Amino acid sequence: QHLFDNGSPLFAGHLGFKIPRRQVEALAEADLVLAVGTRLGDVPTQGYRFPEAPEPRQPLVQVHPDPAQLGRNHRCRLALACDPAAFLEALAAAPDPAGAAARRDWAAGLNAVTQALRRGEPRQMPDGLDFGAVVAPLAARAPHDTIVTTDAGNFSGWVHGHWRWDGTQEAIGCVGGAMGIGVPGAVAAALRYPDRPVIGFVGDGGLLMTGSELATAVACGAKPKIVVSSNGGYGTIRLHQERAYPERLAATQLANPDFALWARSFGLQAWSVATAEEIEPAVEAFLAAEGPALLAVKSSMEAISPYATIAQLRGG
Repeated sequence: QHLFDNGSPLFAGHLGFKIPRRQVEALAEADLVLAVGTRLGDVPTQGYRFPEAPEPRQPLVQVHPDPAQLGRNHRCRLALACDPAAFLEALAAAPDPAGAAARRDWAAGLNAVTQALRRGEPRQMPDGLDFGAVVAPLAARAPHDTIVTTDAGNFSGWVHGHWRWDGTQEAIGCVGGAMGIGVPGAVAAALRYPDRPVIGFVGDGGLLMTGSELATAVACGAKPKIVVSSNGGYGTIRLHQERAYPERLAATQLANPDFALWARSFGLQAWSVATAEEIEPAVEAFLAAEGPALLAVKSSMEAISPYATIAQLRGG
């Protein structure tokens, strides 16, 4: 997502985990799919539904440097084994074909759908903060050259939606959605680029898995800033439970420590946020911290993702 300017009128969203159905439906109205540099696996194809596998509804052109990936999951009208960047440069240099004006309307419609879904006003929740209420001011105030790492989890949806991705920043995440990369990824990035700010976003489940790597940060002089969304559960798995078997929960609740106190025990500066009034001063102090720091957010489980609540999943 970070490679393309999300502020461009040609931005039509990113095909990540659990994006809104409305966005997928809008994209699926295309009469041609040009897939460049992607293996067309489970995540970007939304479970092999767009393009449909094995026989896409639209003509499919796939471009990938590894011939073994071409047509592996989908029947291609045209398959090109070549460098994706070189292909796009050649395509951009080609004469503009007839019908470009009509496609501008198509692109504008897709962009409008995407922008409407990306950002919204934080919802008022009874059990904690809508995580977007904290991500939005962080995204607005963080230095432009910040390296952003995200662990796996629903909380990352707010980061994808609020961050100012313009093609110049770095985003680090996991390919397959496995938890645990958030803190170690932030520590590694801070060690590799000591002169650049690094902010790592992680859920409470991911922090409990690999958060002890904060000791590595302190021992090696790294200065990552970690933001934890603490909603007391494995949010992604809870979402699937509520969607398939409403109100039948199994092993998704967590008993969390005081994460700010825990981080201070490693030698980090740390802040806790539980109310809307605490957000602004905590964000300012967190971003201004000289060394490694942690911001613990008491986030809402009811606001289980940027696009859904538990009540909605239960049909309420």
